[in-house]
Amino acid sequence: MITGTVTDTFALGGGPTGQASLPLLTGEDGLIYKCDYTDLTTEGGFRTLAVGEQVRFLPDGVSDSHRARYVVHLDEPTPAELLGLTEEPA
Repeated sequence: MITGTVTDTFALGGGPTGQASLPLLTGEDGLIYKCDYTDLTTEGGFRTLAVGEQVRFLPDGVSDSHRARYVVHLDEPTPAELLGLTEEPA
């Protein structure tokens, strides 16, 4: 998992009011990743990300996509913890 910070948003111009946007995350590796609400992992309930929040996430695995998956607010459990799995040592 990578730790990062929500540093900005990217305007899409969609949604009911034409103001939908994607959060942009700057990872500890210096790369900028994007995600949307389907990538947010919570323990129940919808949540959004605000600029300045600390998060952890898994890079998508496609070398040039820079997509963040399984985005978890740093104060929330990891995806493995949510699933009851033992995390691999770092």
